[in-house]
Amino acid sequence: GINAEYMGGLASVDATVHGSLASTYGVQGYPTIKVFGLNKKKPTEYSGGRTADAIISAALSEAKSMVNERLSGKKSGGAKKEKAEKKEEKSDSDVVTLTGDNFQAEVLDSKDLWLVEFYAPWCGHCKNLKPEWEKAATELKGQVKVGAVDATVHSELAGKYGVRGYPTIKVFLPGEKSGNGDPEDYSGPREASGIVGYAMQKLDDAGLGPDVTQAVSSAELDACFTKKVCVVSVLPHISDGGAKARNDYLEVVRGAAKKLRSKPFGFYWMEAGSQQSFENTLGLTYGFPALVAMNKDKMKFTSHTGPFDTKAIVSTLNAMKATGTLKALPTLVTTEPWDGKDWVESADEL
Repeated sequence: GINAEYMGGLASVDATVHGSLASTYGVQGYPTIKVFGLNKKKPTEYSGGRTADAIISAALSEAKSMVNERLSGKKSGGAKKEKAEKKEEKSDSDVVTLTGDNFQAEVLDSKDLWLVEFYAPWCGHCKNLKPEWEKAATELKGQVKVGAVDATVHSELAGKYGVRGYPTIKVFLPGEKSGNGDPEDYSGPREASGIVGYAMQKLDDAGLGPDVTQAVSSAELDACFTKKVCVVSVLPHISDGGAKARNDYLEVVRGAAKKLRSKPFGFYWMEAGSQQSFENTLGLTYGFPALVAMNKDKMKFTSHTGPFDTKAIVSTLNAMKATGTLKALPTLVTTEPWDGKDWVESADEL
């Protein structure tokens, strides 16, 4: 006989009352019967006869299988393998795994823009979205946070946000968040480029346009090279046109950065003459302002030769036709950042 310890029970759920629970398990028609065997997180579909004898027979067969698997130790081994696989899978992902335990700290206590997917492992549409979601997360890294919640495990969290189907994507806007974060429903594209474009537009709407950072040490250049393409503008010395001219140049570069923000470009700038080694390596010895785009993976660079305006720069960066090869990655010496003021001659220069 079968030990009663391993015997289960029969239960029913009114799916019209507990719609969220039914949705969690993919119930689309009635009656639907699920068998919760050894792995309670992954019930199987019952497709046997609908007579008492058939149901009892199926239940006894499942119970017997559970007994055999537990006695053979398969449960613990399988669980360890599953956990190891999940851990390995997560390690290569830029998608943040969100749970009921970390959701408050990761999402609600942050000022970042978050795109959060609520999914079910068995959901076909979720499986189709996954590679696009992963790709979008990688492209948005450092600008927008992308997360995912397994709603079948964290059903209380899913219920809190009214999740009734999968995948459901919620948008938590940048800035201080109160209460449940008051998220918006995402209704944009489901391919990576569209997801990235949607997120970038949300940043624009919030007045968080792309920045162009001054490179005053190798630390900034290293940060720039975390992007697929590192774009550096070399602007004239502050004595050449003053603060107004420099700010006008920076506005041109910001305009290009904004138009290309859905692409993996990093934008930085430096003052001409402040980084002689860098300028010599890239052949930027005259004709400022100048702009160069470097691809670290290919060790190639492209020099912008057209007019220094947003349209022309965007055209150059979209084409990315290599004009030179990098024998080694350039380095920078540490300099003082610009204070935003006009140039003042020193006593020695008077």
